[in-house]
Amino acid sequence: MSEPQIYIGCGCVVDDGAGRYLLVRETKAIARGRLALPAGKLEADETIEEAAWREVAEETGFVVETSGLLGIFHCALTSENSYGVNFVFAARVVSSELTLSAEHPELLWCTHDEVVATTARGEVRGAHVAEAIRRREAREYLPGALVTVVGRND
Repeated sequence: MSEPQIYIGCGCVVDDGAGRYLLVRETKAIARGRLALPAGKLEADETIEEAAWREVAEETGFVVETSGLLGIFHCALTSENSYGVNFVFAARVVSSELTLSAEHPELLWCTHDEVVATTARGEVRGAHVAEAIRRREAREYLPGALVTVVGRND
């Protein structure tokens, strides 16, 4: 078995204003067809918030506006042989032109209770997803100054 891979993930809990939250189905082999928040790996030339915006746009076509950081979730060694941290922001859609792809062929709007049940069945990728949505519902944000961008454009 190869060495575990470390990652920095960035994503969003996107709500529809009616108590439902966006999940996307992932088709890459490592995801095993499970549902996830729109999220992905941080790229070298972007902030964590920019990465979260980009991932939502790439996976759904939606342009989002974030309203705060919900959590920094440490994910210990997973069944995917990876470990790292996920930065998760609260977001709402400001422009929507749904674009599905072979990598993300399905988009679902689910209540928190539906996400909890789906997670219990092993159909959600990421143990942090239900907790991030709970925090969004409770409006439990981390302090804005927790993450500071440094070294950009030096």
